[in-house]
Amino acid sequence: EYGADDCNWEWGETIQGHYKLVLASSVDEGDYMIGNFKMDKIIPYEFTCKLCGEDCILKVPVVGFEYTIPMLPCPIPGPHVIENNVDYPLWDSSPTDGILTHLEGTVKVMKKSEELLSEFHFSAYAN
Repeated sequence: EYGADDCNWEWGETIQGHYKLVLASSVDEGDYMIGNFKMDKIIPYEFTCKLCGEDCILKVPVVGFEYTIPMLPCPIPGPHVIENNVDYPLWDSSPTDGILTHLEGTVKVMKKSEELLSEFHFSAYAN
């Protein structure tokens, strides 16, 4: 229904994607997302970002991956649809020098009150 989940890109290519978020309620200052990941099942990687008001900068250890998610100003009234195209150019060569690396974990979207709004799982391999 949502397309293949077995994706493969060559180094030097650009990953292109599209997302559409449908917000049933408002996003207010203090609402946040928290990521809890493990690289190669050993190295912890965690982040916390506000859902509005400032950009979310993700810095993944070891491979030196850095990505900025632009966030809208607070508040975002609900219901609201956020839709965007994403282009991310890969490095010209592997940052792990061809060694298989795995990043896996969850992201939780939370209200300031600690109410869980959404949770999703992420898994990616690189070599």
